[in-house]
Amino acid sequence: MYKLKIALDIGHLYKDNQPLDKGAFYKGMYESDIVKNYMQKTYNLLEGDNRFEVYISDPYTKTLIGDYWKRREWVNKNFTENDIYIQGHLNAGKGNYGMLLAVNDLLSITLREIGYGAEIVKALQRKLKIPFKDRMDTIDKSTGIYYLKPNERGYSILTKFKCPAYILEPCFIDNDKHFDKLVNRQWTDKIAEALTEAFKIIYNTYIEKEGGKNA
Repeated sequence: MYKLKIALDIGHLYKDNQPLDKGAFYKGMYESDIVKNYMQKTYNLLEGDNRFEVYISDPYTKTLIGDYWKRREWVNKNFTENDIYIQGHLNAGKGNYGMLLAVNDLLSITLREIGYGAEIVKALQRKLKIPFKDRMDTIDKSTGIYYLKPNERGYSILTKFKCPAYILEPCFIDNDKHFDKLVNRQWTDKIAEALTEAFKIIYNTYIEKEGGKNA
């Protein structure tokens, strides 16, 4: 039985070059504190499901920490092209939408990358009921994925992964309506539930139905 490996990377935290970075700050809360909540909740929801092998940023086990290129190096060493990496963030700028960022630079994983990302976006839209900003310059059917160009922030983080890789910015920390739902855990729980649902759909659709081809 193939276990889908999932990397739940907490953005900003545990970097070598900026060890004090905690991301955006709003009304007494740091971005990384809220991201840690929804990533840890996701980890807890997936823990014990024998279809998955889940990793989360952890300074004690030294997993998914250090500068971002080190995290990519660890994933590429331990994951296959069937697995998934997602780095959690929160947007800033008072918008009212979510974003799932990706880089389409490895043709061998293009279809899987699109499929995985589309399931994540759909699950988040169902739970949060906000639109997702997309850009699919070279693909006809929109899936809610925002594909970064080489000069855009985040591109260097996601490029050169051997598996589908994403940056998740599900909502805005400085949108007061979003912020209130985040700090009372309503939306952090919903984000975690959405990710969990998406990963289960991804497993059923892309791993189990392929009849062991990925093992």
